[in-house]
Amino acid sequence: MRDVSEFAYGDADRLRYCYESLTSTPESPMSRQIEFQTHNISRHAAGSRATAQRASTVNDTIVERRQLLRRLLLRRLVGLSLAILAGMLIYSVARSGWYTSGSDPGYYLGLVGSLMMLALFGYPLRKRVRGMSRTGRVSSWFSMHMFLGVAGPALILLHCTLQWRSLNAAIAFWTMVIVASSGLLGRYLYRGLHQGLYGRQLSLSEVRDETTTRVTAAMRQLREEGATDAMAVVEEFMRRCAVVESGGWSRPWALLLLGARAYWARTRLESAARSPRPGQPYVSQQAFALSDDCVRTLLRSARFVPYERMFSLWHILHVPLVLLLVLSVIAHIIAVHMY
Repeated sequence: MRDVSEFAYGDADRLRYCYESLTSTPESPMSRQIEFQTHNISRHAAGSRATAQRASTVNDTIVERRQLLRRLLLRRLVGLSLAILAGMLIYSVARSGWYTSGSDPGYYLGLVGSLMMLALFGYPLRKRVRGMSRTGRVSSWFSMHMFLGVAGPALILLHCTLQWRSLNAAIAFWTMVIVASSGLLGRYLYRGLHQGLYGRQLSLSEVRDETTTRVTAAMRQLREEGATDAMAVVEEFMRRCAVVESGGWSRPWALLLLGARAYWARTRLESAARSPRPGQPYVSQQAFALSDDCVRTLLRSARFVPYERMFSLWHILHVPLVLLLVLSVIAHIIAVHMY
């Protein structure tokens, strides 16, 4: 005969039927045993439903965050693809032989490109000259600065047909390439030190206060739920970040690999939330969200000081390069019109 404890969660109704049909008096030993087993199975079923609901909610959160990550990667891949296509198009047109740098199309391409690069000075002037405070938002000037910083050099590439027939033309061209490349690096560092691309600049104390708050909240929630595997993942990544913060410039590889390690830590958190090993609970949606945000803020905090130093060094190098570019372009224009 099958023992009552072997009945599964779906057999609770049949147990109640057995209880009603087999017992005629409430004091029967058989009735007490079946009632006790039915209560245990019902309680187990309720716990199973709660666990399944928690796992389903966490899975929904993981799927949503992965979709956001895929959209971000897709945008970057589309941007990279468009940049490659634009480069191929510029190379094809410049080397097509349809015009020369001294012909009318080549001359006007160089003129418009030079004017665009001259207009790049509007953004720093807007930030520092009080009289320009009513000429539009700084974010709008910054957007125009980024557009002109790409469009201007592209027109110069078309103008020169990727050939340099004089020393001053070669100096002007390669100075422009260095300045444009340093502008892309500055944009990357700028984004790591500000709230988004157009937000205000953050301070180290502000970033560390936010990190401390998020780490405390995440570890408290994981500890209450007994999710020791997820806690171990967060603690290991905290040690990686501490190496970067303490080492700084002496640990360049640690800084370069920190982004990949953050991605690996978030992947391990997803694995611990979706399919915990035996003895580990399913973490709640709140615990997973807190731990995932904790890794993100730890990454920003560890990168902040190195990025701040690199951004200061970038400013020191970028300004003289821009002045060198202006002087070389002026020398090139004078040489073209005189000779």
